[in-house]
Amino acid sequence: MLSLIARKPFDEISVVEIVSEAGLGYATFFRHYPDKHALWEAATESLIHEINVRVAPFMATADHRQAAMEICRYVAKHRDAYRVLLAGGSADAMREVMLHDTLEVARGQPSEQLIGLPPTLGSHFAVNAIFAILAWWVRDHADVPPEEVAEYLDRLVFAPIFDRR
Repeated sequence: MLSLIARKPFDEISVVEIVSEAGLGYATFFRHYPDKHALWEAATESLIHEINVRVAPFMATADHRQAAMEICRYVAKHRDAYRVLLAGGSADAMREVMLHDTLEVARGQPSEQLIGLPPTLGSHFAVNAIFAILAWWVRDHADVPPEEVAEYLDRLVFAPIFDRR
C-alpha cells in the first residue's frame, strides 16, 4: 500500500494492485482486511505508532534534539505516505490517531520534565504542533532537509514544553 500510494492517489488503487504489489493472493488479502480502507487504517496506525516507539527512548532521557531527528528521518523515509496522512483529506482523523497513540506510548514515561504542564496538555500541544510542522514540510517544502526540520521541531515544540535546566 505504501509503495502504491507513492505513485498514485488512494482512490485509484485497487485491491488487485495491492495484492500484486505485495505478492499475495487475492483471498489472502480478504482474510486480513475487509477492504483497502481497513488496510490503510492499519498502515497509518502502524506509521504513527512507529514514530512514537522510536521517539520514546529519547524523550525519556531528555534528548529532545535526537527525538526530533528521529521523527524527521522516519517521515523522510516514508514521505509519500506522510504527505497523504498529514496533508490529505483525512488529516483530522490521523491527528486523533497520533494523539491517542502518543498518550498510550507516553503512559508511564516520567512527566516531571514538563514545566508546569499537565502531561496530557503537553501531549496535546506537542502532537498538534508536530503535526502542523510535518504537514508544512511534506506538503510544501520537500526541499528542506530533515536536519533543518528537526531544528524547527526542537525549537518550536520541545524546548518550550520541557525544562532544560
